[in-house]
Amino acid sequence: MNRVRFQTVAPIALSGTLVFSITLIGESRARASTPTSVAAAYNHALADALAKKYVVVESASTATNFRGVATFLSGPTFAKETATLTYSGPPFKFVEIVIGKSLYMTGTAAALTDSLNFSKTNASKYQNEPLLLPSTNSLYLSTIDGTTTPSGVASIRMKGTVSEGKSITYKGQLVNVYSGNSVAMPGSPSVHETVYVSTTGDPVPVLVKGKSNGLNVTDSFSNWGVAFKVVAPTHAITIQPSWTKLP
Repeated sequence: MNRVRFQTVAPIALSGTLVFSITLIGESRARASTPTSVAAAYNHALADALAKKYVVVESASTATNFRGVATFLSGPTFAKETATLTYSGPPFKFVEIVIGKSLYMTGTAAALTDSLNFSKTNASKYQNEPLLLPSTNSLYLSTIDGTTTPSGVASIRMKGTVSEGKSITYKGQLVNVYSGNSVAMPGSPSVHETVYVSTTGDPVPVLVKGKSNGLNVTDSFSNWGVAFKVVAPTHAITIQPSWTKLP
């Protein structure tokens, strides 16, 4: 879902991962040849995915001398993201938990500086401590972008023309292939993406590939509809506006 954004460590920002706030324009499940029916089939797949409520996303983002990996457990109103960056800089890792309107993060100093605009002093002071980011903080919306299933599905919504390619086999199953430009989300630019949708059972995304400014992003989806729970950390410290620096 929320494709991890390492804005200051990578030369480019990552796009969001899953986001499902879409406008349906059709109900056809069939493989289509006209622009309208292609968009209808794609939007139907997004609607089916949204109805599943739960999904696991494995995300990998690569560029020159840079690799970010993240796992998302995405639910209807809650989520958990674990992300690690391998690059030439200091250790970069964080765990983010979203429960309703509460967002908790525990991370290294580099992750707090990049993701929450912490000053270096405060990043060192609060690294690896459970922190609570209030919804009133200006960074809240961009930080939770793509984490829950509704938010995540919305990030693979396409604007304008949706094109359909030749169906291929992915992990032993036939999948339909759709391409287009994603809708820009808070903190995430529009990128060209290719979405692979299952043709057996309910049509849901199984793979998304995107590329922007030399950054390659691949997201694989599994366990659609398998429920899980997340637990908020205890004794979280509320982040104060004075701890951050201006973007």
